[in-house]
Formats: sequence, C-alpha cells, structure tokens
Amino acid sequence: MSSSVTTPLNWSIWTADQVTSWLYASRELDHVDAHQKDELMKQLKENHITGSILPHITYENLGDMGIHSVGIRLKILTCISELIERHISSEKSLPVIARARIEPQPYSSDPTRSEFERACSGEMYFGNDETLVKMRERAKDLCIDYNQTRQRDYFNKNRETILKELFGEKNCGDRLWIQPPFYCNYGVNIKFGTDVYINHCCVILDCCEVTIGSHCYFAPNVNLYPASHPLNAARRATDEEYSKPIHIGDHCWLGGGVIVIGGVTIGSGSVIGAGSVVTKDIPPNSLAFGNPARVIAVIDTN
Repeated sequence: MSSSVTTPLNWSIWTADQVTSWLYASRELDHVDAHQKDELMKQLKENHITGSILPHITYENLGDMGIHSVGIRLKILTCISELIERHISSEKSLPVIARARIEPQPYSSDPTRSEFERACSGEMYFGNDETLVKMRERAKDLCIDYNQTRQRDYFNKNRETILKELFGEKNCGDRLWIQPPFYCNYGVNIKFGTDVYINHCCVILDCCEVTIGSHCYFAPNVNLYPASHPLNAARRATDEEYSKPIHIGDHCWLGGGVIVIGGVTIGSGSVIGAGSVVTKDIPPNSLAFGNPARVIAVIDTN
C-alpha cells in the first residue's frame, strides 16, 4: 500500500475522499481495469457516501444509496473489509467495543413475559430458567434417541417420527434427511424447507429462530450458533445470555466445518466454502469463504 495515503485517525470514521484514496491505493483493486475502477469511484462520490460509514456499510445500504450493480457492491465490500483489517492490525491500541453495537439492553424484569419469549425476541434472558431447562432436556433426550437409530430407520419412518417430535411436524419439510449425530438446544425453533440434507455432526444452538430453506445441503460438522453471551465478564457471570436468529435461503450449500454466527442471513443460491466462519450477511447467489467469510464471486444463475 502506498505510503502517500493518509491513514484516518479513527478507523470507524471514513469520508468519501478517504475511502476513494484507500481504494485506489489498495492492491485488492489491482485486478480491476481502469474503467471499472473509475466507475466504482464515481459511484462512491455521486451517491454521497460521506462522514461515518464504516464499519456499518452493508450490501443492502449500498443499494439504498443507489449503487445497484451487484458487481460494484461486492467489490466495494471486499476492498473495504480488507482495508479495515489492515488498518486495525497497524493500530497500537484497539478500539473499545461499545456494547450497544452488538448486544441487547441489560435484563429488565417483566412478569408478563417468559424467558423463552425473551430469548426468541433477541433480548437478554436467563438460560437457567426452569422451563427452559426442561425444554432443553426434552430436546437433548430426543437427540440421543435419534442418534441411536440405524440407517434403515429412515425408510421405516422411525427417524421421521423422532424428528417431527423434536422440531414439530409443521417445521419439518418433506424429505428431510439428517445424518446422525445431530444436536440442538430446543428443536422447536428450527424450521426446515423441503429436500434438506444435513450431513453428520451438525450442531444448531437454536435459542431463537433458525430457518433453513428448501434444497439446502450441509456438509459434515456444520454448526449454527444463534446463542451468545455478554462480552463484559461481570455481566456474563450473572448467567445472562441472548441470541440472534439465523436465516438460510433456498438452494444453499454449506461446506464442511462451516460456522454461522447469530444474526446472519445467507441469501438463496449461495455457497459457503469449507471451514468458513460466517459473521455477516451473504447476498444471494454468492460464493464466499474464509474467516471471516468474504464474498469472492457472484454465481452465474443462467
């Protein structure tokens, strides 16, 4: 990266001029021809991306700003993500993470609402609540029953019976195939479309809603983690926790060992490479991989 580029003093506040300067200097754009690069910068300037834009910029709000080209949006996100990482790694002191950015408000007592309702709505809740403990015991016992079945039990409906009890009949799409062992927290928060295939050793910590669209493939050891805990140690010690939903669209393929963090939506038709950790939304028809996962290509749908 060129030494002539001025580094912003605060990595979370970037003006349009600073972004364009860093993008021009970034080696991430070396493969982009001059016309495409000029068009990208023109889009940035003309759509008034000013003031504090990072790290809050997303695929969706680039569209709201008027940048409708999928290719341009993905180039912007890829380059900016790389620049943030480079800048953070060069900082002598890391920024303080504000709780309000990523965590719900502290627990507040409301006798009209159950802990399960709090969990499903993304609020702080206490996981040691008696009702939640019993719900987890039920789910984990059913997982044990399922994991002791044999392959032939799929065809004689023994597996199907257990899965419908675990998830609820309305949440089980037709021809749901899950290779044991499989583990979840509650089961009732997971919704499957039709023709879903889940390979061995899948873990879904469904403390809130998890939706998996139709015609999805999960390779072995795919883990979905809606559950989370406060970053602050004192709050974490109170046993408060919270969760964020995960939504996976139709026709998605998650490679072996993929981890998806709570709050993420993976658009329909996307493929996530093996070993990736998905921490942010993935647009539809995207190929993404890495830790954290980045979109590296748009999948041709023709």
